[in-house]
Amino acid sequence: MKMNNKRNTKNENLFEIIKLFSVIPLFLTIYLEIEFLIILIINSFTQSILLTIILFILFHYLLLHFGIESFLYFMQFPVIGKSSFHSNGCTQANNLIIALSMFIDICEKIIDNEKISLSEEYSNVLDVYEGVNMLIYLYYEMKKKYGLSMYQKKLYDSLIIWRKHFKRYKILQYFQENKKFMGEYTNIMFNKKLIQLILDSNFIIKISEDFTCRRYQLLSYKKFYNFIFNDTFYSMNQCKVIFNMKFKEKPNKFITSDNKIIDFTIIDSKNIIKHISKKIPFQNIIKNKYKTKEEHNGKNHKKEDEESEESQNMLNTTISNESILSNKIKNNENKKKNLIIFCNPNSMIYEFISPERYFFYYEGGCDMLFWNYRGYGISEGHCTFSNNRKDILELFDEIKKLNKWEKYGVHGYSIGGVSATFLAKNRNIDLLVSDRNFSHISRIVESYTLGKLIKYIYKLVILDGINNEQNYLYTKNARCCKIILCDPCDEVVTNNGSLKTSISNYIIRNCLQNKKSENILEIFFDKKERNKFIESLMSIMKFFNKNCLSKDNTFIEYLNKLFDCFKYGSEDLANYRNLSSNRLKILYINNFFNNFFIWGAKTYKDGEQSNSNDNVNENDSDIHLFKTENIPFYLEKSIEILNEMQNMEKYILNLNENNNVLNDIGVIKKGFIKIKDNLDMINIDENISKGYLIRLSCGHNNVFSGIQENTMLEIMEGNNFLK
Repeated sequence: MKMNNKRNTKNENLFEIIKLFSVIPLFLTIYLEIEFLIILIINSFTQSILLTIILFILFHYLLLHFGIESFLYFMQFPVIGKSSFHSNGCTQANNLIIALSMFIDICEKIIDNEKISLSEEYSNVLDVYEGVNMLIYLYYEMKKKYGLSMYQKKLYDSLIIWRKHFKRYKILQYFQENKKFMGEYTNIMFNKKLIQLILDSNFIIKISEDFTCRRYQLLSYKKFYNFIFNDTFYSMNQCKVIFNMKFKEKPNKFITSDNKIIDFTIIDSKNIIKHISKKIPFQNIIKNKYKTKEEHNGKNHKKEDEESEESQNMLNTTISNESILSNKIKNNENKKKNLIIFCNPNSMIYEFISPERYFFYYEGGCDMLFWNYRGYGISEGHCTFSNNRKDILELFDEIKKLNKWEKYGVHGYSIGGVSATFLAKNRNIDLLVSDRNFSHISRIVESYTLGKLIKYIYKLVILDGINNEQNYLYTKNARCCKIILCDPCDEVVTNNGSLKTSISNYIIRNCLQNKKSENILEIFFDKKERNKFIESLMSIMKFFNKNCLSKDNTFIEYLNKLFDCFKYGSEDLANYRNLSSNRLKILYINNFFNNFFIWGAKTYKDGEQSNSNDNVNENDSDIHLFKTENIPFYLEKSIEILNEMQNMEKYILNLNENNNVLNDIGVIKKGFIKIKDNLDMINIDENISKGYLIRLSCGHNNVFSGIQENTMLEIMEGNNFLK
């Protein structure tokens, strides 16, 4: 039977794929017919073949232009934003399934007259009840303010019935009043009531499973239908209600110069502590679900409480210093505070951002302003880079008129960095944080296999010059504190497309000895030497990737030390082995050296010190910052390693490799020595202010770590932005 089921599943998957591809010829035929019809229509008006061809090409140019714009701007929030909402809804549904399943397990133990632990099971039952209560209150608020859809109403009514039965059967009272094992209190009537509760729970679980489509194949109509229509666990109204329940902040409206409404809200740091530590439904249940029995037996209740608090702080993005924060805010009550304007990432509304993740701003006495781009939330109009840039200037001017804040900062996350740097370029801003931002979309696509072609098509079709790196470098306030947060392994904004790399390329091209190239290696080598140096690097990396798993080989160990040295220094080589073409590998190496010499390297801390102790800062947070004064140490250390490797021919022979590897090592060593001897050739214009670069390790969509957060705090405090 199991084999037949597997075979049927494969057949169903195959059938779904065939259905999907069977429509391709139909669409292709319709497309060609439409194209032919367009030519006939144009020709009937022009009566000229040449003019028909010109108008036909112009029509497709405009179609491509507005098609790409529609995808980049108009369609982003309805599609990608909805996908994020749906994913969050699936998480909420799964949590409800886990919680009720655990509740059913406890009820079944009681029915079977099994002995249970009051201390453990009562806590779990209470968490389930509180979680259901929170969901009921959430849907009640949605019903009162916006109304419920038929899907949401079905879940809401089911939760109400479940709670009614729960209270009526007084399960909580049984736990509270009796300090003995529940087995002594099981009887026939009580069992019937428990069975009814299990049935109610199963019905709610079925609603949750139907939303997540657990029992459906990957390619199924039901999954597509649920994504579009089934809003049981997510909707725009739900996000608004949750946001209001958390922060008690009312949305504000700003009217732009072209009469469009922009939705924004300001979160007061004085009030944030009252709402930010709200419990998340079923969070303790989820934590306990994945806790092993060994861990549970080895920990007392005090430690469990600490873990629960730690879990809550992680989910709410850390609030362990509530009393400290309360005192700080109390001491600063009579002082004028600062304001951070937050620019959302792509396809996000501020109600979905979880503003509590930026707790360190509130801790420093900063209020935060969150706003929605046009077409997002209740903001009107269409979202484009041009509109976003215009809107943030007008919004800032209106906020400045209130005269409530002493200093102003802007934090741009991902696509929000475009608006953030534009504001800093055109208004007096005291803090600019560019968080996993890019320079231009064409820079990102350049990092893919057909990227060069797509880059030129994009530049030809989309004529919106962002100039993000120039806006960052040349802020209106020359003393503006500037911070770049960047993850070299970012899965969305590639390292080659990041603002960090674009700034390096811009400085080399425009501000470094009048060079017109974006390649810093051209300063040290002529074309032939540079090509040979890069070829040797690519060859030795290929050799290393092939033999990196070889154990007990001293040459491989030293090669690993060489790459670890530079990975620790800049970490831009982390994704090199995943690149598919030589063009991308060469681009990657060039950008690696650009970033290394423009931004510098991190402090080396691995039990070794550089020859110059002045170059090594013992501050823990300093290891996340990049400094140009650390460059000589990494070059010297690399040359030392390469010297050792040149005397290891027998270890290479053990790997059945020829001596070309040693030739490559010699070329690389010669190149590093030449670079080290000519470092004084790199003189950056004194008017250029790069600010601070902090390397992240959280990808594009996750929250950066507490250590990286502390590094930011030290920078802002050192620049007198935080109190």
